Amino acid sequence: MKSLIASIVFATVCVVLLIKWEPAHADEWTATNTNKELVWQALHVIDLGQTWYIVEHPNKYKETNPFLGEHPSAHRVENYFLGSAVLHYYFVRHIESAKTRDIVQNISIGFTLGAVANNWRLGVKLDY
Repeated sequence: MKSLIASIVFATVCVVLLIKWEPAHADEWTATNTNKELVWQALHVIDLGQTWYIVEHPNKYKETNPFLGEHPSAHRVENYFLGSAVLHYYFVRHIESAKTRDIVQNISIGFTLGAVANNWRLGVKLDY
């Protein structure tokens, strides 16, 4: 099941590269926007692997994401990460202002990088 979810997340990233639809009257989606979304999606997949590791070691670690709870089930983790990967892309893609889109993408990358780095610092490994 884990490989299926990871494949779906990866497919979502591929969709970022293929979709050419632009919202009406919006600033153009740029190659930089695509690259930033790919960076966020990659960090998101790393966070997914770390979260699976936390699920499999409940006596040693607890999850700090309030949407998942301290000891989420694997099913809850899979649903959360798949849903948030798709929603993130959809939300960012529909921000009409290039400046606002840039700010949102930078914050998303920074926040997710911080979570991944903190997990790594605590000894959380990847589990796929």
